[in-house]
Parts: sequence; structure tokens; C-alpha cells
Amino acid sequence: MIFSATVPNFIAKIASESMDKPVLIDLVGEDTNQLPATLVSKAIISPNFEHKIQHIKQFVQQNRDKKVMIFTETKSDAQRFAELDFAKFLPIHGDLDQRAREKALGRFREEGSKYILVGTDVAARGLDVDDIDVVMHLQCRQVDSFVHRSGRTARKGKDGLNILFIGK
Repeated sequence: MIFSATVPNFIAKIASESMDKPVLIDLVGEDTNQLPATLVSKAIISPNFEHKIQHIKQFVQQNRDKKVMIFTETKSDAQRFAELDFAKFLPIHGDLDQRAREKALGRFREEGSKYILVGTDVAARGLDVDDIDVVMHLQCRQVDSFVHRSGRTARKGKDGLNILFIGK
């Protein structure tokens, strides 16, 4: 990954020569990968799953009024949340049948729902949920996935928070 406030030609050249399929996320211009101006993004360096869970627990306890969605890279990580007791988690991933996925989505969409949806990239595209306040990424290996996941919040001019955990 290369982070740069501007992308002069020499940076673009370095990226194209040293990276596989580099993707530009333009936070200023009109690029299709542009993130909404109303989206605040934060990164947390985290050495392991348990450390991430502690951050999530603290955040959830301090922000009980927020509608939160968490993305994982694996189905097993998504399913691990079902065993946690500090919030009501709804795992959604490819191993669940369509009925179970629809039931989880229905609970998450309910007015005043306190459920937290935890999904793999199955949930990154095509979900019709407009009022997600916070998107958390336990990890994210693909820029395209990051953009689509992040697009679950800060819709229709509303504010949104995007939290990316960096580490294993």
C-alpha cells in the first residue's frame, strides 16, 4: 500500500512497477473509488484478534446508539462473534443458507435494532441498509473490498465512521 496526499507521476510509476494491480483511492477528485466526504476513517494497529475484540467491546459500550457493521476476511472469524456476550452479534457469510442470511438481515434492519451485523465480503455488496453509522474492518486485503465495505455507511449525505484494524 502507498498512502499519499497527492499522486504525482513518479508515485504512480513506482506503484505500477512494484505492485500487483495497484488501485487509486481518490479522496479529493472524481475517481470511482472516492470515499464520501461525510465519512471519517480511522486506523487502529492491533496485534491479534483478541486485541481487536477489546477495542470493539469498548467502542460498542460507549456507542450503544450506533448501528454497527463489522467485516471479517473469513467465515470462521465472523462466526466467532456469535460466541461473544458483550453485544448481540449476527454473523452473515456464505456458509449460511439464504433463509438464515435473510433472517439476520431482517433483525439488523429492524427499527431500533441493537444487533451488530458481522459479515464477510458476501455482505459488502448489494445490501440495502441505509442507516449504518459505523463500519469496522477486522482486516482488509483488497482496496476494492475496502471501498465497497466502507460504502455501507455515510450514505445519502449522512455522517459515517470507518474503522480499519491493521495487523494480524
